[in-house]
Formats: sequence, C-alpha cells, structure tokens
Amino acid sequence: MANHVDNMVRVKNCNQAVIDELQRIFSNKDEIGDTHTIDLINGIYDMDWKDADYDRGWVNDNVGAKWVYGQIEGEWDTEISINLTSAWDAVNPLLKQLCSKLICIKEDVVIENTFQDESCDPMGIAYYSSEYGTEEYLDEEIDAYKFYGDDDYRDEVYAMLEELMEEERRIHKEVIEDLNNYEEE
Repeated sequence: MANHVDNMVRVKNCNQAVIDELQRIFSNKDEIGDTHTIDLINGIYDMDWKDADYDRGWVNDNVGAKWVYGQIEGEWDTEISINLTSAWDAVNPLLKQLCSKLICIKEDVVIENTFQDESCDPMGIAYYSSEYGTEEYLDEEIDAYKFYGDDDYRDEVYAMLEELMEEERRIHKEVIEDLNNYEEE
C-alpha cells in the first residue's frame, strides 16, 4: 500500500471567477465529497479522460503521484483551502498547472502547498504564481514517531515549514519589485 501524502493547498488572491473555476474542477464528487484523479486531470488539464484512459507514466509526470483525491475545505472572499491526498509524493506538477490555468483568470493568484508524507519524508512546501514558482523540501530529518507522539515537536516541525513558506513569500515579493523596477527603467 502506498504512503499517503497530505497536500494542504491555499489558493490566494481569488476573485469570484477563480472561485467558480475551482468549484467547477471539484464538482464531480464521490459519496463523501472527494474529487478523484481522473476528474482532477480533466478539470485542470482540460482533458476528457475516462477510467480506461489512465496512463500511470503520464499521471506521475503531470500530477506528481499515481493517484490523488480531495476536496475544497474552506472558502473565503479571496482564499480557498483545498486538502488533497496523494500516493508517495506531493502533487506539485498538478498544482503548477492549476496555477497556470488560474492566472489566466486573475493574474495575481498564488498557490501554496504544504505537504507531508505520513512517514514525514518527504515533507516541504510549494509556491506558485505568475512570476515565481518553487518546491522546497525540509532538510531536517524528522522523527516520525516523535512527530506523531509529541505535540511540541510537531509544532516545531510545522514552524519550520511555515518559515520555508514565509521565505518563498518574501522572495516572490522581491521578484515583483525587481520586475517593477525593470519595467520602470
């Protein structure tokens, strides 16, 4: 059985058109409200796959994992949270494509993903926008038993992930400033 990877995704700087597109992508749901691999591929890559079209190599390359399922968990005026579960690895290629799709609707959309394997390896963040994109993995070796058994240790690990994300937000702002300065010259 594959290790599960939790992908905690935030889509930021949304407007109603972005929210509507995300709701369309996640509209085909199973009995508990999850949207699965084929439907996510169809919605994000604008394909018309059926179950028989599944190509594991293509899915691994373009989704990042052999399968994924999830749902929109929260919705606010300018942000949506999505929880995705995938096999063995984060779904960063899928999220990068989703960002490419959404920035055609609203140019300043940002997608942030904090991901962790149930064994705590891999664990990291991804950050995508129209100007900048990256994936960063924790360099620390995480003790999975301690992570699940010690609240303080788990909070320390989550703080490290948040520091990684804050660094990427800072770099993104610097990239925007550099682009604005370049355009002014």
